[in-house]
Amino acid sequence: MRRFFPVAILVSTLLYVGLVKPNEMSIVNAADVAVGTPQPVLPHPGVVVWWGGGEVPTAVFERLATVEANSAVAVVAGESGLSPELTEWCQATNHPVEVVRPDTLQLQEKLQGFKAVWIDINSLSPDSEAIDHLMISEEFLGEQLPELLVAELSSSPGRVGVGIPARTALIAKGRKLEVVGESNVVFCLPASISRPDHRPMKLVKSKPGSEADLLELTRSAIARRGPEFPARKPVSPEVPHGTLLACGGGNLSDEIWQRFIDLAGGTDSPIVVIPIAQPNPDDPNPKDLAKLKQLGCQRVKVLNQHARADVQSPEFVEALKEARGVWFVGGRQWKYIDAYEGTSEQLFHNVLKRNGVIGGSSAGAAVQAEYMVRGSPLGNREIMAEGYERGLNFLPGCAIDIHVAERGRLKDLVSLVQTYPQVLGIGIDEDTAVEIQGSVMTVIGNRKVNIVDSHTPEPLPIKSGDRYHLVTRQLLPEK
Repeated sequence: MRRFFPVAILVSTLLYVGLVKPNEMSIVNAADVAVGTPQPVLPHPGVVVWWGGGEVPTAVFERLATVEANSAVAVVAGESGLSPELTEWCQATNHPVEVVRPDTLQLQEKLQGFKAVWIDINSLSPDSEAIDHLMISEEFLGEQLPELLVAELSSSPGRVGVGIPARTALIAKGRKLEVVGESNVVFCLPASISRPDHRPMKLVKSKPGSEADLLELTRSAIARRGPEFPARKPVSPEVPHGTLLACGGGNLSDEIWQRFIDLAGGTDSPIVVIPIAQPNPDDPNPKDLAKLKQLGCQRVKVLNQHARADVQSPEFVEALKEARGVWFVGGRQWKYIDAYEGTSEQLFHNVLKRNGVIGGSSAGAAVQAEYMVRGSPLGNREIMAEGYERGLNFLPGCAIDIHVAERGRLKDLVSLVQTYPQVLGIGIDEDTAVEIQGSVMTVIGNRKVNIVDSHTPEPLPIKSGDRYHLVTRQLLPEK
């Protein structure tokens, strides 16, 4: 965080509440991340509270209440001294206070031994080491952000402007941002001045009681400074090696499962199951594993590593080097991006290069496309989520939506293709799959697939056994 505004009376509280060991504190400077490749690493694993002056919301001290009794609180303060609210709370809860001068060398290292840190932003110089994802101003009225903030954002890739009115707080726990108090908090995303699509500055209002996602906001800010996505020139949809099997969700028939097994080389071939998109990513026995074993697969390994360091471990790498088939479990597709973008995604592409198969259902299908639909960590209702639009790109030039008939999603896919006519939309119903080899897509299952092509007035529904050429965009004759 940098003090870029003329007068800063904003105070922030940084809590490390037993969720991290003192020597494991990790802070990421989004401005140091390569443009277009944001790294989904939390800036810290504790809780941060900012408020815009005036009476401190009760929720702030509810968060402080989680700090272990008798543990010391570090206060980074200059001549302004201690906050009276903090002094009162520390006395009432028996937490000793240690004042740390803001000009202390290696400020972050000095603070690592504390469970709670209270930072008076007035005391920090512009080059102090602090949290550098957000640029926060209490000088905020309605939707009008200070001119200096707007100017600073234009030259600070990866940062998000935040306006916090008085008697209002923004509380960050991990990646979740919660608004409490009396007024709206406004997030400001910089204009995309370097991109051909010239996206204007965007203001996102969050009401008290609502939530935002820190990584989605920062990824969005970084994406606005990177190359235009999706590229305006259409990309040829083709899987030059191996096979994709993308399933629309729901209960899949044995026909679909057996096709995946056959494409992987049979029941004796090494298969990897990736379950990290599901609500419990650490589950060592996801239901899809049980299904593969029921159908006779002997060499199935579950890789539920999802921390970025773990997905580059020797165990993870060796399993994917050996795999003939990889199955992505359903859930929330953004979790795959957080774990694998920029780390191990090439290992999955290499499975295809060895003429293996990559399959997946629901989220495990959506992530296979170049354009990933419904990527927001806050929910799956919106089909386009800036910051989480890039999939793992096994299928270039396409977007794959799932649960289409069951959840009435076809109109959403049409809207996406209208926005990005260079993208070919593939909408898959439940208990239905598309098998893609080269540029030929074959439908398997009991329901339908809808092709949404900007060159045709209406979506094209196709059924089991139909073959469709993704490049010529035509139905192929029956075999």
